[in-house]
This record gives sequence, structure tokens and C-alpha cells, in this order.
Amino acid sequence: MTLLAGIRIALLWRKLMSEDFINDAKSLADTWPELIPLDLPELPRIDERSLPDWAGNFARALSRSTETPRELPLSMVLAACSVAIARRLSVEVAPGYVEPCNLWLVTALPPGNRKSAVQKACVAPLIEWERTQSEIAEPEIKKVESHRKTVEVKIREIRSKSAKEKDTFKSESLGREAAELEASLPDVPLAVSYTHLTLPTSDLV
Repeated sequence: MTLLAGIRIALLWRKLMSEDFINDAKSLADTWPELIPLDLPELPRIDERSLPDWAGNFARALSRSTETPRELPLSMVLAACSVAIARRLSVEVAPGYVEPCNLWLVTALPPGNRKSAVQKACVAPLIEWERTQSEIAEPEIKKVESHRKTVEVKIREIRSKSAKEKDTFKSESLGREAAELEASLPDVPLAVSYTHLTLPTSDLV
């Protein structure tokens, strides 16, 4: 530590220990609002009346049938709806400021509180939609995969000829042909999947 640094530290310590500084700190503390205890907070409850009738009715019925707190099915219904509108709707909070309508929710309950049953009921429409879309897309996926494999075989044959061709001009021509075919390879369509939405069965769902 240099002499200058030591002097600065000593001056700072002297200032912190001054009576005026301590009085200012006490005065500031007196203006703080009353602290809210974090052990048992009174959190606001979700009002099912703020949801559309069909969503609120479903959540209430699911809460009764599974004997779970109403907040559990309500949050799961909101999560499922958030997935359904993802990338389709957004909110313009202010001109030029747009936010997606995604929700990230955590419902904390101890084990054995029927979390899995509620989650399964709420994501069932998404899983059913995924299954239906997969069945619709399957023929097209197989068709594109078959065509892609055929083109890939042709590309390998052309590339092999290019490697064996002694004429430089012909070899480069074959190489360009293979590159053009590679660029034209069709993309295999992917069925939209919501499988990853299945939440883990744990203490936090």
C-alpha cells in the first residue's frame, strides 16, 4: 500500500466515523418504510373472474375435482394459453416497445398435492394438437426425406466422379454440379412439438 492510498483510507474512515455522518445515516433510516416480513407474506390471489368464462370455469371445475388450491389449475391454464399464442400475439406497451405474451410460471406445492394430475389435464389439448399435426405432416415428411436421400446419393456419385476425373475443367464442372444439388436439398418439415411443456413431477411444478 502506498503512502497516498493509506492517507485516503484514513481520511475516508475519519469521515465515516464523524458524528455528522452517523446522524445522517440515522435520519435516513428513520424515513424507511416499515419492513415487510418474508416468512409468511400475504400474496395477492389470482382471480378466476379475470379469465374468460371457459377458462375460469375449467379451472374451477378442475380445482374441485382434484381437490387442489384454485391457484394451481389457474396458473396451469394460463401457462397452456401462453404456449398456444406464443409467436402469434404480442403487446405494444409503448410506441416501438413490444413484448411477447409468454408467461413463465412456478407453482410451488409440497409432494402429493396432485400437481401432476392438474398439469396433465391442462396440457392435454396441446398434446392432442401435437399428435394430430404429426399425423397430418407424416406423409409429407416421409416424401421429402425420400427425395432428399435420392438427391444425396446422386451428389455422392457426382463428387466421386469429380475426384476421379483427370481433366481439371470437367472435375470443376462436376464439383459445381454437386454444390448446386446440395444447395437445392429440401428441408425436412418438422412437426410442431409441445412435448417439452410436460413439466417435471417434483416439488416445484
